[in-house]
Amino acid sequence: MKRIFSALTLLVMVCFTVLAQNKPNNQNNQQRKPYYEKIQAEKVAFFTSHLNLTVEEAQKFWPVYNEYIKELESVHRQAANALNAFKKNDLKEADYDKAISDYGKALSKEGDLAIKYGKEFKKILSVEKASKVLNIENDFRMYLLNKLRGDNRQH
Repeated sequence: MKRIFSALTLLVMVCFTVLAQNKPNNQNNQQRKPYYEKIQAEKVAFFTSHLNLTVEEAQKFWPVYNEYIKELESVHRQAANALNAFKKNDLKEADYDKAISDYGKALSKEGDLAIKYGKEFKKILSVEKASKVLNIENDFRMYLLNKLRGDNRQH
């Protein structure tokens, strides 16, 4: 399980690194918007069905979850920036130490966010449902990866 989580974390960080390097122009953003919206709609449906959210739970859950994702994306950008520092050809020891420190701090912040929002989810959902949120996030990533590969098995 730790290997899967580590692999998924690495995959997410690589994706953010690529996105950080390739600042798409406005036209590319417009072209990607329908895909992003489709993925978001699938995510809402996936979470709603896997968590078996009621209408009332969904109304309270999604704003909190979206804030969690917003903060998580910020942390992933910080980690990606730290990893990008290793690409410098003339990396000095101080630069290396700073990059390692920044990367470690980003990973620590990611853990802190899981704890913080785990408590928030528990205020909205039953303990059983709240405990499934992070697992369902990983399940959704796997669902998307399988879909990209053309493997349409349902989870």
